[in-house]
Amino acid sequence: MMINMENGITNHFRRFNIDTKGGNHELFCREFSYAAIFGNLRVSNLHDILKLLEISRLPNLLFMIQMDNRHRMYSAFPEYSAYPLLYGIVQAVQDRLKKLGIENVVSTFIGHWTIGAFLYIGGDTMSDEDTKARVTNVASDLIDYVYERTNEEISIGVSDFCTSQTQYPRAYTECKTALSFAFFSGKRSIEIYDKRKPQPDITKSDFTRIYFTHFINYLDKNNVGACLGVAEDMIAKFRKANVLPITSRLLLARLFGRVTDYYTDAGLDQGELSLIAQDSVVEILNCGFLGEMPRIVVKFCGQINELLAGSRQSPDERFKHHVNDCIERHSSDYLFGLNSIASLSSYSPSYFSRLFTRVYGVPFSQYLASYRVEKAKNLLKQESMTLNEIARKAGFCSTSYFCSVFRKKTGKSPRQYSSEERAGTNGRASEAL
Repeated sequence: MMINMENGITNHFRRFNIDTKGGNHELFCREFSYAAIFGNLRVSNLHDILKLLEISRLPNLLFMIQMDNRHRMYSAFPEYSAYPLLYGIVQAVQDRLKKLGIENVVSTFIGHWTIGAFLYIGGDTMSDEDTKARVTNVASDLIDYVYERTNEEISIGVSDFCTSQTQYPRAYTECKTALSFAFFSGKRSIEIYDKRKPQPDITKSDFTRIYFTHFINYLDKNNVGACLGVAEDMIAKFRKANVLPITSRLLLARLFGRVTDYYTDAGLDQGELSLIAQDSVVEILNCGFLGEMPRIVVKFCGQINELLAGSRQSPDERFKHHVNDCIERHSSDYLFGLNSIASLSSYSPSYFSRLFTRVYGVPFSQYLASYRVEKAKNLLKQESMTLNEIARKAGFCSTSYFCSVFRKKTGKSPRQYSSEERAGTNGRASEAL
């Protein structure tokens, strides 16, 4: 068949010239899929559409099928190399559905590396358990058949039922949402759309404050094995919170960047650290499933640990860098104290206290109080801030306690110190003029 390309394939398809049917079933399936998910099917041409697609009725359900190994394959080969595999799976799905007696339209969604299977299966809603079981059995059968025929593993996202062709765009969105949960379930998953699934509740600050410090602590102790436990706990939190796949990947990429920056500041070779981080970020972004992430995190930690083993930093120097970083990031929290930093360092409070005093020469509580007072001194130079705001930002539980500690450390009240600093600044400015 010759197609006039002047107006494009899609326009040709939507004209539905029944005399041009022969030999173009694959083309018509693909164009039907695109027209359906973008809501462009013409109601006036439905009869011709059904003839072109060789089906007797419009599908009422959408399966979205993904190749579970797509990330591994696409990182190693040009994108076009996946097309034969995709079409092989399309053919296998079509053949199996035909054997099951299920009318269907199956096509690739080029650019998404997924396959759309529009099916007609009796039923009205997934809330009916018998219907849901029937749909699940069909999906499970397809997964097994595709693997037997192509040796490729697939997962399937399932929409709710469509009562008309105008609901295909909605079904497409539901399938994408459902299929995103295969990221948590692993390969060969069947995910049926459920609008009641909980929304993500993890934040970047939660992630950074908790896990970054734990990884640094174990790396400084050359304990890569403990990093695996931290990684598994982190992944479990992702799973419980239903964190979106892209968010999970970006959070881990951000973690790698933070760890790299930390050890760059600590004096490790920046070039080597950047290469390790770059390779690890690429692996994370190409990661197909949540369960694969701990291996990548531990590999990253092992490479960092090798750099640490070859560095000239003493354990005391690494301890000081870790402690200073913890204090800088957590000191504004008035609840942060000896117990907090000991926990972040995986030590008992008594052991941490002895170690800190040996390395720093002063007790931790005294050092932290001095740090907060110095921070308050800098804040007092900002005329727009009240004493209450300064006390809170410096990590004091109340303004009265802040004033008491400040006077004890400096011999002056915060207001007196502020006034003298401003007077001195004005005097120096006058002398300069």
